[in-house]
Amino acid sequence: MIVDELTTAFTVGADEYLLVNSGNILPHLYTLDLAANLWTYGNVDVKEHLADFIGQLYSRQQQEICQLYRDYSRCTIVYGPHKDDRAGEEFYHHPARQIMGFWLQGKEGSDERLCWTAGEKPFAEQVR
Repeated sequence: MIVDELTTAFTVGADEYLLVNSGNILPHLYTLDLAANLWTYGNVDVKEHLADFIGQLYSRQQQEICQLYRDYSRCTIVYGPHKDDRAGEEFYHHPARQIMGFWLQGKEGSDERLCWTAGEKPFAEQVR
């Protein structure tokens, strides 16, 4: 999806600069490298790029690690109708902060910020 989006943008002339919001760099190394290669070379073979990237970082079990990278994007949580409405690594820590804040404030009912993923249920059920 990243390659498709950036290729489309580059094709229509959006190629002066990329503004990349990567937050914590470590979980984004692969996608940053993918975007850098696409920016530099104009085209990327995703399978080949992933194999090369994994080969630079790991000396063993490279095929298994490549499969983990491919599986990750299929396992993210879908929260909307668009193909990019998916929660990635931020899902695992962002709601945890919301849960802790709701609990520490002694609030009752359901936390509306969690309804998108847990539904409109009592707080304890949302956490479960």
